[in-house]
Amino acid sequence: MEIIKKKQATISWFSSKIAGCTEEITALQAENRDDEAVFAKIRMNVYDIFRTVFSVCTQTAGDDERKLVEEFLSRLQQIPRSWQASFSTTEAHGDVEKAHIERLKLDAAGEVGAFFRQTWEVEA
Repeated sequence: MEIIKKKQATISWFSSKIAGCTEEITALQAENRDDEAVFAKIRMNVYDIFRTVFSVCTQTAGDDERKLVEEFLSRLQQIPRSWQASFSTTEAHGDVEKAHIERLKLDAAGEVGAFFRQTWEVEA
């Protein structure tokens, strides 16, 4: 797959994930399930963060696919480090709610990574 198609597929995937979360938030709020809506917002924010990171990487890398992949994967490792640290701390202190929030962030970041590696044909 050429770089333009990979970029389009990635942008489309992020848009789809964010739209899905938006629909989920609306439905949950309509059912007065506000806690679950907050969790959907957290996932949506993670997708939005990485959509922005991807956009910046595409601008800085231009048509250099190797550079784009390296930059994005670097950010994909760097950004969740604080989430992992927070997860470990909150879990150790028995803060179940905060640990759950950090786990949601980490899971969404993992999903982004899996999609990106598959689309950009990068070995894990």
